[in-house]
Parts: sequence; structure tokens; C-alpha cells
Amino acid sequence: MAKEFINPNWHVLLIHYPLGVFVLGMVVELFSLLYRGTSLRAAGRWMILIGALSAVPTALTGIYAFANVARMELPQGVSNADQTWSDTWSQTQLDKEQKEHLRQHTFSQAIATGVCALLATLWMGCSDNWRRKLYLPVLLGLLFGLVAMLYGAWHGGEMVYRHGTAVLRVQHQGATADASQTKTSESAADEQTEKKHGPEYFVPPLQLHVFLAGLSVAFALGALGLSARAIATQGPADYRSQDLDEFGLDPQLGNDPLEPPLKRGTAALDVARSLNPDAGVEAKPGSRLPVSRTWLLAFLIAGGAALAGWWFLGGGDELHTWQPRRLWEMVVPNPRRLFHVVTGTVIVFVPLLLALITRVARRPTAMLSVLSLVLLAAVALQVWLGVLLMFDTERGPVTRFNRAGETPATQPTTLPATQGVAAGE
Repeated sequence: MAKEFINPNWHVLLIHYPLGVFVLGMVVELFSLLYRGTSLRAAGRWMILIGALSAVPTALTGIYAFANVARMELPQGVSNADQTWSDTWSQTQLDKEQKEHLRQHTFSQAIATGVCALLATLWMGCSDNWRRKLYLPVLLGLLFGLVAMLYGAWHGGEMVYRHGTAVLRVQHQGATADASQTKTSESAADEQTEKKHGPEYFVPPLQLHVFLAGLSVAFALGALGLSARAIATQGPADYRSQDLDEFGLDPQLGNDPLEPPLKRGTAALDVARSLNPDAGVEAKPGSRLPVSRTWLLAFLIAGGAALAGWWFLGGGDELHTWQPRRLWEMVVPNPRRLFHVVTGTVIVFVPLLLALITRVARRPTAMLSVLSLVLLAAVALQVWLGVLLMFDTERGPVTRFNRAGETPATQPTTLPATQGVAAGE
């Protein structure tokens, strides 16, 4: 039986969608001078937005894929949860060219994802006036991201189709173990190399956790852009006002009340001016961007990621328990896991708080700015901690990888003997 239903990991399935959508959107935008007055340009900008944001969960699943591929190529009996990443990388049977392609692919796609996602969020949040001023810098930044994305894709293609990385020997690697063995703790190293059974064969919990975490970040970035857009285009009245027409505002076009209205036409429809590209150009009084609902959706997806992490720690192939207290006792001794849980909690509940604030506040500029910075800092820290846990071990310092041959000083993670870990308990 194969290691999982989708082999070698979900990244190979997800990578094609943001790449194809984003590239097509950029092609449409680059040739937009030929059809400036048509709705095709709006469709192209939607593709750029969707492609840039969907690259976030794809990139995070790529983190799992990197470590997964290296560990699946380890010799028989080498992989274990206590092995540092330095030892794993030195012992993997990937050849020099495969390692270089893997490095270049990861580095290029990480840069492309960060640049494109941040620029798309910035563009979505700008007023019309700032969009006109920033059009050329943003376009050049997106072109840089496009080049980096294509460069990384080339390395990925060479790695897979010319060297057979994660293809030729994916089924029966020496490092692969049976997931049915009862363990007192679970680690990313185990998850990346063991054969799954039952529901985990079809939906591996760690991969689900990583994917949902990336998806929640993508929706949070979208909600942040919509929030900034709503503030940038509102009048001097209540942020919640359903009647913006009295200030000369067009909720669909987002005209600045201090400037002459823009000429209405199909060319004025662009991404984030309306979440419906097929809407008519006439303004509909009372309409507004669904800011709070998007923040709420980001909260729900982040909550799903937290539940998937819970499943990973206490699933049927590991501790056989769903008791929060017992799982917490497994998390507390290890700073990497502890900080990962704490920052994950921040990422779950900040979007919920922002959903409430953007729903009821009159003008939530200050609170939006502060909480958005907190959220972005938590995401950055969470990605770093996830990398440590995914590549290295759950034990060790939170500021760096364990060095080659280094044994983490933290005590092993085990449950108290009085509580037991027997199946079905």
C-alpha cells in the first residue's frame, strides 16, 4: 500500500492552481492596453488576487513537502523524531543536483509568494487615488514575483521530471514505518515517513493542519485588504453607514468625496471595488464590502487548523486520546510546541476580534492597525516555529535549529505513567 492516498504529499496537487491562475492574470494585465474599456481587465485582476493569496497555503504545504522528500530518501532505519535537520540533510540519499533544485525551488517560491501576497493585499486596500499613484511600482513588484515564481517552477520541474525526486522511490523507502505502532508522542518526522491507516490515510492530519493554517492566513490578508479599502473609501460619517450616497460616494466605484467623481464605465470595475465582477456599473445605495464576514471566515478556518493540530497530536495512530489536559501536558515541556500553540491561539482569535470590531466600530482605523500588526507578527513567528518543528525536532531552542549531532537538553515528551496511553483509553 502507498504511504498515503495522495503521494508523496498534497503540495504536488496544490502547486498548479496558484501558478496557472496568477500567470494568466498577469498576462491579461500586461496586455490590458488592448482592451482597457472591457471587463476582461477586471477578470485578470481577480486572477492576480486569487493566484497571489492562494499561493500562501501552497507555499506552507511546500514546507512540509521539503522535509517529507528529504526524510523519505533516508537509508533504512535512520529517520527518528530525535534526529536534527542537519543530520537528516547530510544523510538523505538525494544527490547534489536534487538538493540544489530543491533549495532553489523553495527559496524562489517563498520570495514570490511573500512579494505577490503582500502587494495584492496592499493594492486591494488602497483608495483609487493611491492605486493610480502606485500602479507602476506594484506592477513592477508583481512582475518580479512572476519571474521568481517561474524560476522556482523551472527548478521544481527539473527536480521532479528530470531527476525523479519523490517519484522514483516514493512507495517503499527504507525510512518508511508503519503508523499503527503505538507511540507516547508524535512528531513531524514520524508523520512524514510513516504509512497511514484509516481516515489518516486519506486526510493526513499534519498536512491538513498546514494547509488550513495557510488558507486562514490567505483569508486574513484578504480581510485586511478589504478593511483598509473600506476605510479608504468611506466618507466622514459612520463606518457602518448603509447610506453612503449622501456623501457622493459610490460604494461600487469608491470615489473620493473630495475629488470629482470618476467617469462611470466598465473600465472602472476593478478588483475589490466590487466583490462581484459581473455587477452593473450603476451604484447600489446600501451596498458595502463584506469586511467582517471575511474576518469571520478567516477565524473559522484558523479554528479548523487548530483542530487539525489537535488531531495530529492525539489521533488514532498516536496517543489515542482527545483530552485537552493530557495533550497540554505533552506540549508544555517543549518550548517550540508551547510557543507554537500560543501564537496559533493568537492567530485564531485576532480575526474573530477584528470581525467584531469592523462590524460595530464607527471608524476602526487605530484598532485595525494595531491588531493587524499583532496578527502579522504572530503569523511570521508561527511560520518560523512551524519550520523548526517540521524540519528539526520538537525539542530545542526557539531561536535556531539544533546543530549537527546535538542532543536537545529538554526532557523527552511523555505523559505521566499514571495516565497511560493505551489504545481506546
